[in-house]
Formats: sequence, structure tokens, C-alpha cells
Amino acid sequence: MRYLKFIMMAVFVVLGAEIRGEIMPPENGPVDVIVLLGAEASQAVRGKKSSDQAESAADAILDKANRLGAALRPQHPDTEDPELSGYFLLVAPSAEDAKNIINMLLEMDGVEAAYVKPQPALP
Repeated sequence: MRYLKFIMMAVFVVLGAEIRGEIMPPENGPVDVIVLLGAEASQAVRGKKSSDQAESAADAILDKANRLGAALRPQHPDTEDPELSGYFLLVAPSAEDAKNIINMLLEMDGVEAAYVKPQPALP
């Protein structure tokens, strides 16, 4: 019941924002990119003890993000849940940059997935 109430509230908030025209896809602005790291790489990025190989992969991922001008930060910073701890958010300056960043990240060890965060929409 508690979850149903939360879902109903979320729908009303999104519906109200859509009616007011607040939810629009970005045309030339920053784009959120979701990055899913493997368990070991995720632990290394979060500064927890991991293998040398995972730490090397994490360093490469962080270095690549920094060189592209985008900081990688945990999407769920306080979680200990292994399913959620692998998700990170990276803000790309534009849609074109997001596309390039995603392609580069997907070629790296430790990166399981990278995609543009979908815009909020009604179900």
C-alpha cells in the first residue's frame, strides 16, 4: 500500500510537470549518462578494497571521464546493495558528447553498460 501511494504521487508530479511544459528533451544542454560498472570496478571506484585489475580498470574509467570533462558519481551513494552500487551518473555537455562518451566507455574493461538517461514520461 505504501508503494502504491508513492507511485501515485510520482505520477501526479510527472503529469503536472508535463502539463506545465517542464519536461522537455534537452536540445543543446547537458545530457545525463547512466554507467553500469561491474562489481569489482564499482567497488574500486567507490574507494573500497578490490583487486589490482579492478583498481586499474577503475582508474582508467575515472581518468577517461575526467579528460572528457565529466565527473563520474554514484547514482546511489549511500547504498550497500550490490545491484544498485554499480550505477553511476555522468553529465555530458551535449547529446553529441554523450554519444562519444558512451562509445568510449563501452570499450573499457569494467563497464557493463552506458546509456543516455531516458527523459521522464508518463507510463
